[in-house]
Amino acid sequence: MLSFLPRFAIFVSFVISIIHVAASNVEYIIYPKEDLPLRLVSDLASLIERLGGGKNRIYASTRPNREMIEYWVVTLNEQGVELLRNTPSVDFILPNRQLVEPFVDYTAQYMAPQELVALSQPPGWSPGDISHWENYVYRSRTDLHKESFVYHAEIGINQDHEDFRHRRIHWLYTGYARKTGNAVPTESRFSSRPGHSTCTASKAVGNVNGASKFATLVVVKMPDLSLASIGEVFSTIADDMKFYRRTRKSVVTVSWGSRTPIDEMSPTEGQFWNKIKRHLQELTDADVPCIFAAGDAAEKPASRGRQGKRTFVDTLPAAWVSSGMRALIASSTNNNGERWKNSQYDTYNPRSQGKGFNIFAPGVNVQCASYDSRWAYQNRTGTSFSAPLAAGMVADMMGHDEIREDWTPEHIASYIRGWKRNGGEYVIWNHCEKPWTPPPPYLLNIVDGREGNRTNNASSDMF
Repeated sequence: MLSFLPRFAIFVSFVISIIHVAASNVEYIIYPKEDLPLRLVSDLASLIERLGGGKNRIYASTRPNREMIEYWVVTLNEQGVELLRNTPSVDFILPNRQLVEPFVDYTAQYMAPQELVALSQPPGWSPGDISHWENYVYRSRTDLHKESFVYHAEIGINQDHEDFRHRRIHWLYTGYARKTGNAVPTESRFSSRPGHSTCTASKAVGNVNGASKFATLVVVKMPDLSLASIGEVFSTIADDMKFYRRTRKSVVTVSWGSRTPIDEMSPTEGQFWNKIKRHLQELTDADVPCIFAAGDAAEKPASRGRQGKRTFVDTLPAAWVSSGMRALIASSTNNNGERWKNSQYDTYNPRSQGKGFNIFAPGVNVQCASYDSRWAYQNRTGTSFSAPLAAGMVADMMGHDEIREDWTPEHIASYIRGWKRNGGEYVIWNHCEKPWTPPPPYLLNIVDGREGNRTNNASSDMF
């Protein structure tokens, strides 16, 4: 029966062009019959290549040190699928769908900071008051857990703090940091808001305070937030991701923005920021999720020519989302889902599609690591802390393949947006279905065997 395959291939060559015209995006896996002669395998390969649009559009799996093809993976339309099913040398053909689910179990951080508890509070289970719940539920590490990375772009961290103990940390210095002698693994002390950078990193990956317990932290250190520092930070990140092939398993968090609203910038300032935008688009065009703090100026008067207050996001880089940049904007709520009054949350251009990229995360009186102690914690408020909280959650879900490598920023924003809390905002949710685990007695913030020391020196940060 197999002997007539060449004649059959000649016949189908007349209809290949018609079949190939019909568009399809369904991927199939095709197995040849076992012990098929090489000549017939070659004929079948040629047929599949023509149906799939060329050799470069298909994948052929072969065993090491053998020439025999195990199977092909190719995108086909319905006519092509039917044709191959009727081809004598094909054993079977199936859609290339997921048949395997990772074994994901859950664990709990007992008596966790309430902003973490809010991330894992599932819809339908929880009373309105978040204080009814004490534990942060997240996915356990399994053998199938993959590497994921949080690129934290600021001025360094206090890596000696217990919140970063035993965590995987990579230091990435900008050229300007090296030039100015700041290529050292500490937080720079130039800032009028010391500890801001350590705090934001702590919310992403801290043992006690972070949303992700497994992601690698890449500390992208600038010496300060001057033009010379900002000018190369995104190109530094893009180059590092490409070199280490991390583009599809990384998230970037940014908790600072321009002092000048976008519509009050001078032409020269605008030129400078456009240079930065070009570097940033290397990341967003590659579908790297970049999460920007929305800004804390919602109670201030609107900038020139506008009425009311500055509820809209009007500082860079976050305001670029309104003009089409595919990045996420993180606004702040309290732990019950009510928007913090100072949090900006709207897009600069109401006619843009930017609203789909605006997410809300807890950012009021959050607990984080202190920059000048190994043990002390601090409490801060602002969208600066909502952005890394969301970034850590995204990185954690990447590591468990719940956020896939081929997802776009739009898909990610939609998936993590969460559910509406108490008539307030849609607060991000990590999709853990189990609401809580009974805590053992006498434990406070236990993650690696030590107690967290809480302090209450609350403050508010404007980037």
